[in-house]
Amino acid sequence: MEKKEWHTLLAWSLGAHLCLKNLHRIRARRLILMAPFLDFCAYTPRQRVLKMKAGLEKNPRALVRWFWRMSSTGPGDDRLIEETGLLRAGLDFLLESRVDLKGVHCRIPIILIHGVHDRIVPARASEKILEYLPHACYFPVPWGHYIPEDEIMKIGYEEKDKDQL
Repeated sequence: MEKKEWHTLLAWSLGAHLCLKNLHRIRARRLILMAPFLDFCAYTPRQRVLKMKAGLEKNPRALVRWFWRMSSTGPGDDRLIEETGLLRAGLDFLLESRVDLKGVHCRIPIILIHGVHDRIVPARASEKILEYLPHACYFPVPWGHYIPEDEIMKIGYEEKDKDQL
């Protein structure tokens, strides 16, 4: 079976983390990562994540609504409350998952977009990634964890136009 190559792969937060973790496997002409991180607990204390797990057991609705408020995405989707097992597994993953980019050579053009008002993953997480991927383009934007689609598209197209010059 032929492996598909994507023109642009865009990932946000945990998805961006997973892309970094699997950078060697990604087949794309361009990678856009929003609010990426190498180690979630480097910015959110482990104790807070454990407290989130406890909150999930006690009052899942309150925890999910708190997350939506923190991410600035609006009221969110209450259907996630039904998936507490998956949410618990996600928090466990955040406690343990780390990405080591030392010695990684990536040929894919990478765009890092990070909200300077992000209260979930601070912008310095993207700045840390730049230490390992200095060829990446970094765009701090005046948003929080959620970045409106039109802003992302604007940055993506600006970078695409530069590539074609």
